[in-house]
Amino acid sequence: APRPPVSYFASIPVSFPLIGLTQFVQYLVAARAAGLSPSELRSHFSGMSGHSQGLATAAAIAASTDDASFERNAAKALTWLFFAGYRGQQHFPVLALEPSMIQESVEAGFGTPSPMLTVVGLTLKELEPHVAKTNKHLPDNSQLEVSLHNGPKAFVVTGPPKSLYGLVASLRKIMAASGVEQNKVPFSQRKPVVFLRFLVVGVPYHSQYLKDGVEQLLQEDLKGEELFEASALQTTVFNTEDGSDLRKASGSLTRSITEQVFTRHIHWTAATDFPASATHAVDFGAGGLNGIGPLTSR
Repeated sequence: APRPPVSYFASIPVSFPLIGLTQFVQYLVAARAAGLSPSELRSHFSGMSGHSQGLATAAAIAASTDDASFERNAAKALTWLFFAGYRGQQHFPVLALEPSMIQESVEAGFGTPSPMLTVVGLTLKELEPHVAKTNKHLPDNSQLEVSLHNGPKAFVVTGPPKSLYGLVASLRKIMAASGVEQNKVPFSQRKPVVFLRFLVVGVPYHSQYLKDGVEQLLQEDLKGEELFEASALQTTVFNTEDGSDLRKASGSLTRSITEQVFTRHIHWTAATDFPASATHAVDFGAGGLNGIGPLTSR
């Protein structure tokens, strides 16, 4: 059979579980290379977390005590990832965009418009007025949110691609044009250097657009089954919204993970607020320039 196109692998219902599978495989390879079992490797970590859907992988690893439980928990997490991708796409279907908008965005270096836009170079205080200004011209079902707080000047805004392109137009008016030198411009008059890029993703996770998918995943897909118990976590798993220890969470851990990925905002500096004694942060994700490793390092 011919290899499916990249667009198929990039689709959320396919990419979500495949990314999770990649994370589990890379963790298992690291354990085997070190001559350790998955649980023995886990014991060398003081804490874990996951940027977005990686939270399910982190919980599965943290709850594993031997090879058998690692396999069971990995299967549970992959089941959750499949339904998380399916429900996400169901509640935010892919819509056709005007070819002229796509062409203009690509030629300007922003990529193909999608429901998630990376904005690097502005503080939250500087970014929020532009989001609010754009939202004033949008109906209630097309509003934008600053959903991912990846650093002091690194954010991801979510919403319909067309709405986000309106935000891009607003930001282009105040940012320095690509390649323009400002060395001879007085510092007070220099325009901010801002990096804008649409993520290759088809669903705006961490936003209110997916709030109806939470109950469907928990009740219809999982039939109310609790995949992981907070008491079963053998090491700290950090909440991606506030950095709290999920071992101390009250209520359903499966619901907490689902809500964190579907509707809660990420505050990555809170989830990675390591103590001074921390020596390493290991990324078991896809890696590369778009991996969480470089982001965490910055």
